[in-house]
Amino acid sequence: MHFRRGRAPSDAAAIGARGIHSLSVDGWKLLRLRGGESVDHAVARLRSDPRVDGVTPNHVYESLGVPSDTLFPVQWGLQNTGQPVLGVAGTAGADISAVSAWDTTTGSSSVIAAVADSGVNSAHPDLAPNMIAGQNFVPGRPSTSTYDAFGHGSHVAGIIGARGNDEYGVTGVAQRVSIMPIRVLDDTGQGDTSNIANGFNWAATHGAKVVNGSFGGPDDDPVLKAAIQGNPNTLFVVAAGNASSNNDNVPEFPCNDSLSNLICVAASDQNDHLASFSNFGPGHVHLAAPGVNIVSTYMPDPAGDGGSGYALSDSPAGGYANNANNWAQWGSVVDPKGKTNCNLNYRLRAGLAPNDIFTAQTAPQSDPTNWTDVDTAGGPSGYTTTGNYVSRAPAVAADGLPFLFRFHLVTDATQRSDGVYVDNVSVTCAPSTTLLGNVSFGSSLSGFTTGGTPNTWGTTSIAYIWVYMSGTSMASPMVAGAAALLWAAHPNATVAGVKEAILQGVDQLPAFASTTFSGGRLNVDKALQIIDATPPTGVALTNPTASFQLATTFSVDWTATDGTGTGVKNFDVRYERAPYNGHFTPWATWKSNYTGTGAPFPGSAGNTYCFEVRARDNVGNLSNWTGARCTDVPVNDTALTAGPGWSRVKSSTRYLGDDTYSATKGATLTLASSFFRRMDLVVSVCNGCGSVAVFFGSTSLGTFSLNSTTFQTRQLVFVHSYSHISGPQTVTIRIVSPSGHPVMIEGLGLLDY
Repeated sequence: MHFRRGRAPSDAAAIGARGIHSLSVDGWKLLRLRGGESVDHAVARLRSDPRVDGVTPNHVYESLGVPSDTLFPVQWGLQNTGQPVLGVAGTAGADISAVSAWDTTTGSSSVIAAVADSGVNSAHPDLAPNMIAGQNFVPGRPSTSTYDAFGHGSHVAGIIGARGNDEYGVTGVAQRVSIMPIRVLDDTGQGDTSNIANGFNWAATHGAKVVNGSFGGPDDDPVLKAAIQGNPNTLFVVAAGNASSNNDNVPEFPCNDSLSNLICVAASDQNDHLASFSNFGPGHVHLAAPGVNIVSTYMPDPAGDGGSGYALSDSPAGGYANNANNWAQWGSVVDPKGKTNCNLNYRLRAGLAPNDIFTAQTAPQSDPTNWTDVDTAGGPSGYTTTGNYVSRAPAVAADGLPFLFRFHLVTDATQRSDGVYVDNVSVTCAPSTTLLGNVSFGSSLSGFTTGGTPNTWGTTSIAYIWVYMSGTSMASPMVAGAAALLWAAHPNATVAGVKEAILQGVDQLPAFASTTFSGGRLNVDKALQIIDATPPTGVALTNPTASFQLATTFSVDWTATDGTGTGVKNFDVRYERAPYNGHFTPWATWKSNYTGTGAPFPGSAGNTYCFEVRARDNVGNLSNWTGARCTDVPVNDTALTAGPGWSRVKSSTRYLGDDTYSATKGATLTLASSFFRRMDLVVSVCNGCGSVAVFFGSTSLGTFSLNSTTFQTRQLVFVHSYSHISGPQTVTIRIVSPSGHPVMIEGLGLLDY
């Protein structure tokens, strides 16, 4: 709080507090309240005090990475502080470091994670925001019917991607993700090869980046293996099995399929030990992940306490609202007729977040707005009946007078839960008087009226619940969720890159050193830090550098680097070709997955060749194609049409072993239907070799001297260049001034790029 200048009291008592402390922030004080006074009451009281010009609660802040979900404190696999879960104490840090990972990303709806399982309870409020359409492959239902009547798939889905930081229920490893339900197991958890293989293939071909398969069997299955292998751009994450056995000795499939796009997962417990039930095997089980006492979403549960299956609920469609103040009131007066030993009997099932309060209240008929709490559930620690109904029977009507009763919910501004379900309501008085017979519910309120803000009380037949389960089936979706986070942060990452990061990023631990391939337990934060999702850089063609080659076979060279990545693995090189009298052909592969950085290329005379290269690293990140580098193998002189006065001679020192020569002024060589962007003559030069004029169609390109103080063969004489490819026209070479020695033409270079 902040006092007006000169109005600060001398002690805490003068301001109605039991302590007052100065803060380092100018003028602000911290008050310690007297016992029994709420923060809200104190704020209202002090705001009316003329000595005070500012007051605010001492707000509590937390790391942005920690989600607000009600059950997050027991999700030890995501954050293990040593907290007991189901009576078992853990070890701080024995988790997947999800909170740190969420500082990088909480996920993305653009990433699809498929749950190949018994279906998914897509209507569960903790799953619904992240659900997309899927497919059913189990006979007996329509293809679009993926609801879960077994529970296993819903639990797996919640581990991967229950909506996080929504003040409700649990959070998935990926708080934001698109969950695709693929029903391949029936209502007993059984599935056959055809269903699973079809489901795998459908998910992969409909956009799933990762598919979770929390199941296994003892038989090597070539069909299932082919389904995984046939979708190399999808990562499949599977469970190791729950037989406490070594998969290297007793195979479990598909875990034991050694495929580049498959990860097999063992289960770890709250203390970073291998779970007692978990299969293992360093030859086939890649890593461990939390799989003991894992709380997650489940299939729908009947809401009622028997009977019709319906119950009265504060929030029939799921979790209740924050800042709620609402009720359901019995519509009639209950008259005990002087009896005083009476009880309001009801059965209660509840899940309340901290500081949210449910009460049963009564008010006298004579003062119907004067409500008194007769029963309370909830408080600072929250309240749950763990999915069960409990009997409540608060005393009422101690004065024996007529009264009203209602069920009332008040919630604060933080966190939400599933709320309350009330069933089998009655009012009785000892020893044997029934004032209100047993009220059970159906689709109507059965005599109750509702009110408050928001006015949400009603009846429901479905309760949305969370349960604890253990198994490698729970460990596998931890890894699938981690993969979804990696793709959210790096959408272009390869399957190999994601798998490599997950395996290289584990926390190395003694329990897994000899039981898993990686030697550790999943750490998604480390995986996010080390993933190589960047293609090689500095990819370039370094040769050819010359515009024209004076041999048909010439060197093509290239280079690339990968910085701190996994290293350059290989290259693809492609080329396109244009003959002097035509256009470029489509790109053709020359080298594929080639580990070298150069090779001789077998060209042919009269063609322009353009090359592009791209580089691939050790996890499959692929660079873009470089820009084209082009060179031309000149037309041989023998392809030129010689007019009168020319002769030809073979000589190993000439371009391609011959030249065409003449000392006759006006003698011409021609090449019809030619295209070029740059033209060079390939000639022999000598002292007194004279000069030639070159024409392109009727356009003179100039006169060029072949005179030199020394005799040299295979010489290039630049003629002309355009800003674009020109043609087709006839090229004419005409002798202008012979000087005693013949003009020697070895070839004509026409670069078509």
